[in-house]
Amino acid sequence: MARIMITGGTGFIGREIVFKLKARGDTPVIVTRNALLAREMFGKNTELETWETIRSGDAMVKIDKVLNLVGEPIGGKRWNESLKKELIHSRVELTRNLVFAMELAEYPPKVLISGSAIGYYGDSNQPGLTEDSPPGNDFLAKLAVDWEEQALRAREFDARVAIIRTGLVLGNTGGALPHMAKLIKYKMGNSIGTGEQWVSWVDIMDIVNLFLFALDNEEASGPINGTSPHPVKMSTLMEEIALTMDKKVWLTVPDFALKLALGEGANMLFSGQHVLPKKARDLGFEFKHQSMLTSLRRYLTTV
Repeated sequence: MARIMITGGTGFIGREIVFKLKARGDTPVIVTRNALLAREMFGKNTELETWETIRSGDAMVKIDKVLNLVGEPIGGKRWNESLKKELIHSRVELTRNLVFAMELAEYPPKVLISGSAIGYYGDSNQPGLTEDSPPGNDFLAKLAVDWEEQALRAREFDARVAIIRTGLVLGNTGGALPHMAKLIKYKMGNSIGTGEQWVSWVDIMDIVNLFLFALDNEEASGPINGTSPHPVKMSTLMEEIALTMDKKVWLTVPDFALKLALGEGANMLFSGQHVLPKKARDLGFEFKHQSMLTSLRRYLTTV
């Protein structure tokens, strides 16, 4: 069984991955700033490292593979210059530090699976975006490009690098769904923006399994879209959330209110990407949760 270093292991996606790694007999080594939280989640015998210790490269001893899920959450906060700097630091700079630590190791890990986001494609309602589609030119697109560039540098010392561009993750312990459900609960949100923007979503269990698939599959390299094969319009997503919650929604969230609350960050709600997981399917990955309504029914009962 492998020793796998994981950053972002206490996050929304990361903790589910850690549970699965443990269940299958691997040894996760979690890089964290909060040892108490990590041990509460995963048990007192869980192996931990800090960002300070990995900078020397010593923490990479006997590490077989690295999963990089680091990143300050983007949604639900008002964007300002301070937050933008933190988004850059927590993705680009920490990934740079991680790859540098890998390189310093006497025997560098030979696999790096790194997170990214479909924000890479910018605001584009062009149907059928695949891994070969070009990046956008807004802040989130540039952030994703720079983030991926740092991860891909591990190829310089012969590591296999795969980058998972994650879409809107549906789950009940984090992500956007609990916030959307709150809007519906208060009879708001029958539309966000025009409602015509595409939402490329993915079930939490599918994205977890995709990360593990990329970790194990020697053919997985480069960018891989982590989205369901069935994108939907924003209006459809909100309607199905309301249907699942048995709510009648008649108020639209005003654009000005979202801009007031989130600043420039509101643009990510108004923009859309119609993204398809071409490479994942070509590699033989099976999305087991392709019905958005089924996923919503599973998670909204406990939101």
